[in-house]
This record gives sequence, C-alpha cells and structure tokens, in this order.
Amino acid sequence: MTVWAIEPLTIRRYFLPDIELFFTLGSAPDVPVLTVGYPEQTPTDKLRVEWDISMTRTSSADQATFRIYNLNEATRRGLHGVWRKASTSKTNSMVVRAGLSWEGQTRNVFRGQIWKMNPSMHSATDVVTEVHAGDGAVSLRDSTTDTGATFAKVDFVSIIQTVVTLEMGLPIDAPSLQLMKEAAAQLPQTLDWSNYTISGDLQDVIDDLVATLGLEWKIYRGYFIVLRRGIRGITDDPLAPLISADSGLIDYRPIDDDGIELTALANPRVAPGIQIAVQGPDGLPVGALRYRVSTVRYHGSNYGESLMSVVGRKADLLPAV
Repeated sequence: MTVWAIEPLTIRRYFLPDIELFFTLGSAPDVPVLTVGYPEQTPTDKLRVEWDISMTRTSSADQATFRIYNLNEATRRGLHGVWRKASTSKTNSMVVRAGLSWEGQTRNVFRGQIWKMNPSMHSATDVVTEVHAGDGAVSLRDSTTDTGATFAKVDFVSIIQTVVTLEMGLPIDAPSLQLMKEAAAQLPQTLDWSNYTISGDLQDVIDDLVATLGLEWKIYRGYFIVLRRGIRGITDDPLAPLISADSGLIDYRPIDDDGIELTALANPRVAPGIQIAVQGPDGLPVGALRYRVSTVRYHGSNYGESLMSVVGRKADLLPAV
C-alpha cells in the first residue's frame, strides 16, 4: 500500500477554537435553517458551544453531541419545531454539519442526521440546546427490506450500487466506486449473480457484498465509502497529516499490535481510514512510519480547547502476497 506523503506543516501558533454549525434539511442541504458561526464575531460576542464527535472506521454510525448555550427563545423554538416536523417524515431529515478551524480555515468534520434534540435544558444561569446526531443513522436504522429484489446479467458492483443508492438512499463517493470496480475485476469471471436476492437487514447484506471484494465500508459525511485494510485506498488528497509538537501533539503512548493512542490539538483532516505521521520532539517518527486511523474523537469548546483523541494502527504499506 502506498505511503502517503506528509502534509506540509504551517501552523506554529495555537488559536482560540472556532466552530461553525449548519442546520439544514436533507431535502435542501444547501439552505441553512440556522447557522451558528464565529469567524466574523469578536470573542466577547460568541455564543458558547461544546462538542463531542466520535468517528470509527467500522460501519456503525458516527455520532456527535453539540451543546449550544443561550440561544434566544424564538430560535430554540423554531429549530426544535423544524426538527420535530422532519423527524416524522419518511423522506426527509434534519441535518447538522460541523466545521472546526485549523490554520485559519474552517474544515468540515461531521455531517449527520439529528435523532434527538432538547431545546431548553436549564443549567444554573444558562439555557442549553442539546443536539444528538448520527452520520448515516437514519439510513442504518431503516435498513431492512422485504423487496426480495433479484439481479440478472449485471456486474457485482452494480448490485452494491443498487443496494446502497436505492435501498439505503446514500451516494457513493467516486474514489470508492473506482476501488470497488478494481477489486471486482479480480473476482472469478464465471460467477453467476442472476440468482442473487436482497432480503433482510441491508447492513448485513452490504457487509457480505463488500467483504467479497476484500474491502470494508462505512458512512462518512453522508457518503458511502470503502476501505482496504483499514485505509481509504484511493483518495483525491493522499497526504498524511503530521502530528507533532509543532502541530499540537500533547501526549501519546504505544498500545497493542504496534498501535498508538494520542491526544493533540484537533486537526479536522484526521478521519477514520486515512494515514497519519506522528513525530516526537526530536522530529523522528514515533513507532510506525505511518498509522491508519481507527477512531478519532473531537471534543472541546469554543471558549476553551479543541482537542482530538486518536487511536491508530500500524499501516500495512506492502501489498499482500
């Protein structure tokens, strides 16, 4: 497997964390219901926001909790009303998208359907709006079919496309589609898929289909993606973020199976399935040359720290024999 080049490091200062939250409807993803953003405001004007975002390379839904302090009552009621209406719809959902600041720019870290909202939690002198969301949670929750759809005279990847796009309602990102086609080309050409039937839990169906290709899958920022040996095998941006003292590495320790567990300032480019490079104070690699990210948890507040906790496994950089 290719060794990703290290991302150029330009950050030398630690900035007060910024976060932007966009609330939209799935049917109108580019039209905000509410935007909570801070780049144009001074620190004294900021609403307080706390976040806890957990992502993994498995097919389980990534999850996030956001706590927004002291939105005005009209905004809280309006936001909750839109969510309640969307939550009763079978064809629509309310979506939250979050971006964290890094090197002076805001980068998206999460996109997911809101499955729970408490608009007015009272805490001391504050009123807190708490939002719980899952990336692909609605698709996975509703992923059971009794259609018994069968296929004839189609290639293997077309079956996966049908299951993912029509049954689960998810787009497949282009690099993942290409990776599946390359893997499918290695299957025996004598296999006959004309009797293949979709029935039951779609998550189990997709597990079996993707495993046949020797790949893994997950839902990431609203897209269906695949991974090979825990790494996104094809990417439009194959750079490994550098995690070092200069970019905010706080603590690290080795774990089993040549892995690493670390805490650092949050870099929004760190996500499950990518490679990262970790360097110690001496500028030398810590442990493996590259790690593949298994899990990452972003947590913090816009009035304190913006951190990430990462579990990485040694990346297999050589082709399987």
